[in-house]
Amino acid sequence: MPVVARCMCSSGTYSTTEGGCPVDPATLPDPIRAPGRTMLGLMAMKRFMAATAAIALAATVFVGCGSSDSSGDASSDTTRPADTDKTEATPRAAAAPADAGDCDTPAAPNVDWHGCEKMGAWLTNADLTKADLRNAELTGANLSRANLSGADLDRAYLDGANLYGANLSGANLSDAFLGGADLSDANLEGANLDGATRSGAVCSAATKWTDGNKVPEPPSCPSP
Repeated sequence: MPVVARCMCSSGTYSTTEGGCPVDPATLPDPIRAPGRTMLGLMAMKRFMAATAAIALAATVFVGCGSSDSSGDASSDTTRPADTDKTEATPRAAAAPADAGDCDTPAAPNVDWHGCEKMGAWLTNADLTKADLRNAELTGANLSRANLSGADLDRAYLDGANLYGANLSGANLSDAFLGGADLSDANLEGANLDGATRSGAVCSAATKWTDGNKVPEPPSCPSP
């Protein structure tokens, strides 16, 4: 009795007695149907993995170089604050107001220093006869034995200035600031001190006051 085989193909199932079912390529697994295509897929995958590894290695090298450069910049920057500090530590004269006089001109008779910054200036024995010193900043300046006769010191800042032995005869010191100034042995005969602030100013027995008389009660200077 013939053996009946039930076969399956891509178009359906059928029965046969002719030596079993034929092989239908459509029903076979992909590795058997197309071994060449499977091998190509594996090779492509290997190439992809190799390329990915190469990119990762390159990125690691790039990041490492960038970190090295950054650390180099940081180490070089550490010297910059020191350089800046050295620059800032250099003494600099304060800028004079826009309407100030010829502030860079050396001390001389009739010099125009009105509104100039001369704080702490060393002007001992300077000849400033009839100089324009209105609103000048002379706080703490050394004007010992300077000749300021006839000078205009209206509203000048002379707080703590050294005016020892200075000649201030006929000078205009109206509304000037003389707090703590040393007027020992100074000559203020004929000077105008109207409105001048002189709290703490020091006079000596040899200080000649505005009336031409010697100071009666040194070290205090006469009251206004």
